[in-house]
Amino acid sequence: MAMQEAGLDTVKRDMYMLLRATDFQNNTDEIPKAVRIHEAFYIFKNFRRGYEGDFEIKKDGCHSPSLERALEEAVESGEVIRDESKVDSYSLTAKGLAAAEGPWRAAELMERVYASDAKDKVIGISDRELIAYLYGDFPETWTDPEMKAKAREWGFDAACTMYEKVKITISEGARMSGMAYADFMFAYCATGRAM
Repeated sequence: MAMQEAGLDTVKRDMYMLLRATDFQNNTDEIPKAVRIHEAFYIFKNFRRGYEGDFEIKKDGCHSPSLERALEEAVESGEVIRDESKVDSYSLTAKGLAAAEGPWRAAELMERVYASDAKDKVIGISDRELIAYLYGDFPETWTDPEMKAKAREWGFDAACTMYEKVKITISEGARMSGMAYADFMFAYCATGRAM
């Protein structure tokens, strides 16, 4: 039981990190809502390498039961608000912002960067882009053959639009497209886009 609670404390800390993560846009102190928090959590954990969480890989994404429990507790305590109009969208209240400040300040700089990057990756992208990104960067996520085929089919177009939105690097775009680095650059430019 103590082990489960310790694990839940780690998940809660990581939840705070994602909800507190700062926006990459200039001239803003706003902390935007985390959209698709389960996918952001999965990306964040994978940035840190070697993480094995309690993710359930579903046909259209991933889900963490322990993150769900942490979110429920935070909503009940008044630290987090669920936006009912959007799936998986949560934001910190003033009380939550105060609770998240400790873990945020205690984290190393690169961990804060990873949290901000993971959050940024899932904000403002389409379902197709999300699926293609997760399949390209984390191919083990998709076990359903039909979804793998769709991710590969959507990969290049999704990579191009995500690269234009400054959500991914050229290397990530190449992985999403199933191409070598240089091939992706040439294919991207062949569509009439400028690097």
